[in-house]
Amino acid sequence: MYDEKFNQFDFWLGEWKVYTDINKTSELVGINTIEKLYDGCLIMENWLSATGQPGSSMNYFDGTKNKWVQHWVSTGGVVINLEGGLIKDSMVLTGKIYYQKIDGINLRSLRGKWTSLENGVVRQFFEESIDNGKTWYPWFEGFYFPKDKV
Repeated sequence: MYDEKFNQFDFWLGEWKVYTDINKTSELVGINTIEKLYDGCLIMENWLSATGQPGSSMNYFDGTKNKWVQHWVSTGGVVINLEGGLIKDSMVLTGKIYYQKIDGINLRSLRGKWTSLENGVVRQFFEESIDNGKTWYPWFEGFYFPKDKV
C-alpha cells in the first residue's frame, strides 16, 4: 500500500531506556517512546529525560522532497528541524537547532545518525557545528535499549 521508504525508520520504533554508553554503566538519561501513527505515515517520539524534561518529535517521509523530515520541540524553546535519509544501515538527518540564547548564538547546524545495533539496541549520535558545518563536535550520544529487556 505504501512506498517502502515509509518503513525505513521502523528500527527506532518501541519503548526505550536510554543510556550514554553501550554498556549501561552510565546513569539512565531518559525514556523514549517511538510509535507509528496515521496508518504508518508518521513516527511520533515522546521523550522524557531522567530529570523530567520532556520533548517530542514528528518524523515522516516527505514525498515532495523525497527525504525523511524530523521536527523536534522541547521545553525551553529548543526547536530542531532536520532532513535526510537512509545511508547504508543508518538514518542520517541534518539541519538546524534553535536555542533561546546560548552564547549569543540562537541557530546552529546539527546532524543526527540513528543506527540499529546488535540485540535490538539503537545508537543515536548527534553532532553540532557553530560555523555552518565546517567543523563538528559531539552533542549527544545515546544507546536505546528496549524497555522490557533492561
